[in-house]
Order: sequence, then structure tokens, then C-alpha cells
Amino acid sequence: VTAKGNVEIYYNNYTLLADQVIYDRGANTLAAAGNVRIKDPDGAIITSNQMTLTDDFRDGFIDALRVVTKDDTRIVAQTASREARNVTVFSDGWFTPGKPCERNPSKPPTWRLRAKKIIHRKDAATITYKNAFLDAFGVPIVWVPWFQSADPTVKRKSGFLMPNFTQSDRLGSAFTVPYYFALADNYDFTFAPMFTTQAGVLLQG
Repeated sequence: VTAKGNVEIYYNNYTLLADQVIYDRGANTLAAAGNVRIKDPDGAIITSNQMTLTDDFRDGFIDALRVVTKDDTRIVAQTASREARNVTVFSDGWFTPGKPCERNPSKPPTWRLRAKKIIHRKDAATITYKNAFLDAFGVPIVWVPWFQSADPTVKRKSGFLMPNFTQSDRLGSAFTVPYYFALADNYDFTFAPMFTTQAGVLLQG
């Protein structure tokens, strides 16, 4: 079955919009092309040039994917596959919680995590990065073979917080990487080492 021109499909609180959708009943797949957008029940919007999905949106393959959650967190990737509704695997992608520059949207964000593979597990609320680089203003700062953080839906969980990059005459370039310890419901601790080019390392807590 082929539908062309401003196609809208609604299923289980998901919305699929595209210029064209081909439904293969034998293979149980939807192939969408042209201005493809999916809105999931959590409010995240997925955009792509083309997508091939099972008809219940559970498993599939997405080409040139971009995800923007309702709190403006962004994941951009060359390709991605979705498995068992809970797991999305992004290849050659990057993650950032920052909004793009309004005057120059192609400008690199203040910071981003770039990785060969990014695995988002919705049930565990985690994002895992493999072969990852931490970029500041588009420049690679730190390389790590493996890294994991809580996804944006988690409001209180041990893990790394947003890095901060500053510049001054006294310290030179300074980069702070805070780590948050959720020790109990009524107390916590944040460890925030600052790495500087002219004054060494400052340990803060």
C-alpha cells in the first residue's frame, strides 16, 4: 500500500508524518521517505530523510537521524536502529543538551559528546557511549573508550553533570567536569575538578 503527499499515520500515541509511506503487509514494515518526522509518546521528535520501521514503530532502521526531546536535548547520528521498543543504537553520532545557535545553526555547540556508537536504553534511562570524544566548541578535548550517563528524563542520579569551559588571563583555558553523587534522598555531593592550562588542576567539592 502506497500513500503519497502529506501522509499522517497515528498508532499507539505515536505520530508518523512523511511525503510518502509504503506499507509492505508481507514484510510488516513501513518505509517512509521525504521530510519524515516521528513524535513519540514522551514528546520527543525524530526527523530523518528516510526510515524503515515495523508497522508498530518498535524495531527499525533510521537514516541520517536527529532526535530532539521536549527539554531540547539533541542526539544526531548518521544511522540508527531501534530494537524491542526500549533500545536505540546510534552510529557515528553526537549528544548535546544545548540548543543550536539561532544565527548560525551549523555552528558546533558549546560542548557535545561524540561517539562511534551511542546506545540509549529507555527502560534503564541510560545513554552509553563507545569510542567517545568530549568536544568543546567543536574541538576534541578528551577521549574515552567507554562512558555512560543518565538520560535527560532522570532528574537525580549519580553521574557526570554538564561540563563548563572558561577562558581568563590568569588561568588560561579552564575546563570543569563535575560529577554528582546522589548519596541518599536527603544529601548528596558534587566533585568538580577544574583543569587549567596555566594553573594546574583545582579540586572542588
